[in-house]
Amino acid sequence: MTWTSAVACGHRGALGHAQTVATWAAHADCEGVAQLDGWQVGIDAATADERTAIIEALARIRKAGLPLSSALVRLVTRNDVPPCSVLLANGEQLAAVAWGRGLALLELGNWEYAVGSPADDDQVWSPLSVGTVVDLDQCGPTRFTLPCPHANT
Repeated sequence: MTWTSAVACGHRGALGHAQTVATWAAHADCEGVAQLDGWQVGIDAATADERTAIIEALARIRKAGLPLSSALVRLVTRNDVPPCSVLLANGEQLAAVAWGRGLALLELGNWEYAVGSPADDDQVWSPLSVGTVVDLDQCGPTRFTLPCPHANT
């Protein structure tokens, strides 16, 4: 069976079976997702101007053809990125960075995962510390942490 990934909004994305991802993405509280040359992009930032600046930086990075997690590392290490969280999906993988805004990881099922802002539900979310990049693919999650100037905000 093939896994798929999707970003549902600025604070929610999933990787898993197509039905799991579709169910997870179908929530009324989710806003639109930016499309960037085959990538779905969800950004949680304080202002629309900040979100626009992040999309513009990602558009430049997208041209390099990097894997999702590498693109996020380049985004936060080579740009002045405000406190935010960014989710990227390409249909096969999902990557996210908690860059001063909280994110958490949730196991939806056997090797199926969601990443986003923890919901008020009975599911067990694993918080990601500030500066954490998480890369989800069919082999499961890989996490690594970068020094983040927003760690104390």
